[in-house]
Amino acid sequence: MSLYWACGLTMALETGYFLLRGYRGRDFVILCLAANAATNLSLNLLLGLLGRPLWLIVLLELAAVGLEYAVYRPAVGPKKALLPDTLAANLVSLVLGGILLRLMMGLPPGVVS
Repeated sequence: MSLYWACGLTMALETGYFLLRGYRGRDFVILCLAANAATNLSLNLLLGLLGRPLWLIVLLELAAVGLEYAVYRPAVGPKKALLPDTLAANLVSLVLGGILLRLMMGLPPGVVS
């Protein structure tokens, strides 16, 4: 069940971040939700299979940033600073989402378990 909570939190936090940063088009929001569902589920399934060493979490998070950026760039165009926003959205999701997920599961706050 925490897999679905993690995915939902990621989708909400990252989409919320982009909305606050002015990415408000309906098509972008749908794209953001879909990209985050795909990258979050893939990342967490891989971590479930391979373990959770910090280096792997960092590597997979950076891969997620790259994949999401590659999906968003054609929709947004070159005018916005999309890469820093994609990185920041993922950091918000990793840190705040990790804390919220642990609190919802009744565990003490912390990013990595």
